[in-house]
This record gives sequence, structure tokens and C-alpha cells, in this order.
Amino acid sequence: MAGSRPTNHQPTPAWWVAAARLLDRVRPGFAEHAAADAAWLERLPAIIRSVVLPGLALVVPVAFAVPHALAPTGQPVTEITVTILDVYIESIPFMIIAAILGLAAPSLGVLFLASHIVADLVAAFIQPLELVPLPSALAGRLVSFWLLYLLVAELPMAVHELARWHGLARARAASGLLRVAVGTGAAAFLAGVWGVGAPLLIRPVFTWSDLRFPTANAGWPLLVDSFLFAGVVGGGAFAVLAARYLLLPAEAQPMTAADGRNPGTVGKLVFGVAVPILLFSSLITQPVDAAILVGAVLIARPVGVLVLRRAGLAGPLAAIPRPLRFIGGVAASAAVSYLVVTVLGVSTLSAFFTMVVATAISYVLIRTLLDADTLASTPVERGPSLAGGVGASLALGVVFWLFSAGPVFADNIAGQTDGWGNAAAAAGAAAGAGGLAAGSARQNNKKKPNPPPWYVPDDSAEFFGYDKPPKAPPDAKKPPPPNWPKPKPPPPGQEY
Repeated sequence: MAGSRPTNHQPTPAWWVAAARLLDRVRPGFAEHAAADAAWLERLPAIIRSVVLPGLALVVPVAFAVPHALAPTGQPVTEITVTILDVYIESIPFMIIAAILGLAAPSLGVLFLASHIVADLVAAFIQPLELVPLPSALAGRLVSFWLLYLLVAELPMAVHELARWHGLARARAASGLLRVAVGTGAAAFLAGVWGVGAPLLIRPVFTWSDLRFPTANAGWPLLVDSFLFAGVVGGGAFAVLAARYLLLPAEAQPMTAADGRNPGTVGKLVFGVAVPILLFSSLITQPVDAAILVGAVLIARPVGVLVLRRAGLAGPLAAIPRPLRFIGGVAASAAVSYLVVTVLGVSTLSAFFTMVVATAISYVLIRTLLDADTLASTPVERGPSLAGGVGASLALGVVFWLFSAGPVFADNIAGQTDGWGNAAAAAGAAAGAGGLAAGSARQNNKKKPNPPPWYVPDDSAEFFGYDKPPKAPPDAKKPPPPNWPKPKPPPPGQEY
């Protein structure tokens, strides 16, 4: 038929998808999401998919960076701001736009992040204190960029992976509505996790530079309105997911398969050791904090092996979509953290000691659930590798060097009592921080065989998230049954 499109049609990648495809080299799976983005965006008018959406991703960070570059020196006390004075976490509108663009298409989120990195560094260079001293201040900025990456890329990809979960197809006609509902709930929850954890983890922007201590502007917007932020992001997610899966679904699913590459030793050290320790560095105010957090990073994998592989839980947990395991892990971590904070109270050992303990437990718990994918099909690891120990030592040394770059003065988010005065707030922040660090320690995106266990019927395998077993081939050694013709019934009256 004229104008019809073949089912295996592959949209030509747009120019702005290049950043996401390049990122696939270090984060396998991005190319698949970029292909899915292109397949959906092809349904939109050319001016929207080629100019309007990528233009927003490029222009919005620059528009927010201009007042940032011109902001007055000093620490004005304003609880809620629209503009950015020192770091993007001050502006809830900025974070909402970033999250919704990423939810519309994770490739757009990566483009947004790239534009923000350039614009933010230029603005910080213009400011007199934000990049002084340069090495440590730049490292603090890198922490902020990683947190924004989690918001605009990893969070949207988790939402889309959950919305495209094949188990939802069992709803048939209602599967589209179910995808939108599940994706919306996941987006709101994950945005809330990010919102409660980000103020705690972004402190190196201040403590590792001549800004020296966090401001009220950098703490209170999300400390006060994290639920508002999560609700608005959830509403935006509903709109873009309804457009993507109900109103204008892609005409053909991309043929790109999930990449089966495994990270090498360097990749495991970076994402499994260095990145979590770098994120945790904002909580380190005394050596005991470092000992607890680095210990949590080192024992997370052995604990996962002991609990999952030895107890036979790796396979059943691997059948559950990764985003659902993350959500369940954060919820369980929040409950455990509440007990820890309630029992320990506010400790004088360090500014965040109680929250450090809760965060370390949250990290191990969530990381154990997320590692079920790799533990389900890899040999048992009996303890931390030498490379892991060396990497942790180097990362810890860098953290201590950065920490010693400048003193930390008391302000709104300089200690547990300044920003997290009650047990629930402290527990939520600890669980969120542990979750963000555990989610950063991604191993790979490999799709592994996932047959159903003996107690799940083959016909119900897909519903419970397992691979549907293929039909058994006919036994070549066994002769096929004879195909005798059926005897004709006798005429009426001659039955006997």
C-alpha cells in the first residue's frame, strides 16, 4: 500500500541523539533507548522533533546560567528561588523542566545535561569563588553533574523500562493505560527519592570550594518542597507517557537489542567503588564516617553474594524488573533507616553520624537487590577483589584530600539538626542518598536467560516476568505416531 511503512523501519538517528549514543560506550543500553526515542519522536511533526525539543534542551540551561553568572557575591537568604545563584538545586523550575524533558526522551535529557555542564562551568568561572581552588572545586561540580545525570537520564530510563515491561502486556486492551499508570507512579516515587537525597549529596559544591558552606538557597527548596517537586514531575510524566504510549505510540519498535557488554576492571572500579564513595563524600566530616561508608561500599558485593546466591534468591529477584527492585529497596531502606535514626538519635561523633550509619545500611540493602541480575549468572565472589580494595583506597585518599581543601562551617545543611530535624526526614534522606549511590553502581544492561522456576507454570512465565520456555522439539529418535485414518461411522440402523 502506498505510504505504508515496513515493520522493521529504523528511523535515522537525529543529530542531537549523538551524545546519548556516545554515552552507550560507558553505559551499555543507551543506544537502545536512543533508538526507542527516535522511533517515537518520528511520530511528531518535524519542527517539534528536530527544532523545538532539542532547542529547549540546549537553551533552557543557558537561560538559567545567565543570571547565575551575574548573581551577586554573598549568601542571600531566600528559601525558594527561581534563579540559580550557586548551584541548580536552588531552582525547582529548572529541575522540573530537566526531569520532564528526560522523561519525554532520555536522549533529550543527555543533551540537556551536556548543555548545562558547559553553561554552568562558564558561569562558575565568572563567579569569584565557585571554582577556587580549581581542582577540588571542579570535583565538587562533577558531583553535581552526576546527580543531574541521575535525574535526567537514569530516572527516565528506569521509568521507560518499567512502562515497557512485557508483563504489562498481559492486560491486553488495558495495557496502554497500565503502562502510563505504572510509569507515572514510578516517576513520582523516583523523583521524590532524588529530591530527598540530592540536598545531602550536593554539599561538595560548597565545601570543596571557596564558597565553603551550603546556603539556605541550596537546601530549603527541596527540603521543604520535595513532595511538591515529586508531584509535579509525576504530573509531567503522566502527560509525556500518555503521549508516548497511548496517543502517539511508535509505529514500529526498534530492532536494537540490549547490549551484552560487561564493564571491565576500570568500569567496575569507577561505577562500583569510586562513584559511590564520591557521592558519599558529602557526609564525611570525621574519619569514622569514611570508615563506615567505604566499608559499606566494599562489603556490598560479598553481602549480596552471601544473601542472594547462597540463599537461592538471585534468580527469583532477577525476574523482577530492576526499577521495581530499586523502589522496593528504597522503601525498605527508609523503614530500616527510621529505626536506626530513632534508636541512635543525634550523635556527637560527627555532624551526620546517625545518617551515615543509615545511609551505609541503605546502600548495602539496595545494592544487594540490584545486583541480583549479575549474581544470577556469574560465579560466586568470596570477597572484595584486590582491585576493589586498591580502588577504594585511592578514592578514599582523594576524598580526604578534597575534604581538607576547606573547612565546613555550620549552616542550614551542615549537619543533621540543620536540615533533617526529625527522624522521618533524616531516614528519608539517608535512604535516598543510599539509593542514589547504589543506583549509580550499575553493572551492565545485559539481557540474560531467565527461565521460570519449577513452581511457575510455563503458560504463566511471561506474566511473572520470566522468559517463556520454547516448545520442545520433536524427539528424532522416537518415531512419530501413526496417522491412521479415522473409521467412518456405520449407517443408521447398523450400529451393531
